[in-house]
Amino acid sequence: MKKIIKIGIIVAAVIAVYSIASISYAIGGLDKKVYKIESGSMVPAIYQNDAVSVDTNYPFEKLEIGDIILFKAPGNSSKTIVSRIVKLQNDSEGQINIVTKGDANPGSIPGIDFMIKSSNYIGKVTKIISMH
Repeated sequence: MKKIIKIGIIVAAVIAVYSIASISYAIGGLDKKVYKIESGSMVPAIYQNDAVSVDTNYPFEKLEIGDIILFKAPGNSSKTIVSRIVKLQNDSEGQINIVTKGDANPGSIPGIDFMIKSSNYIGKVTKIISMH
């Protein structure tokens, strides 16, 4: 019974934090959205089950190495990824392409972490909401 109560309290706390985060960002404008993190690829900066606030209006052209972004995986528009920018480069047409890497990963993963184009970009992570 104590375990059920403890789980109930944890669930209520998580819901409250997500609700407060959603309300506070809704007040700040529609350009910020909160996303739950489902993997541990960004540990120690972001842990699995943490949440991040993403500025969906932050310009792609202003991104810098070290920024954490949310993007659609190249070739899989239904999968979204949160990762850190490790390289910016221009393609043959002069367009900016980004290479990212999860902090916990030994290297960039082809098809996941690069080449991120402006069409893949969703927004810049502006806040990490720790749940651990």
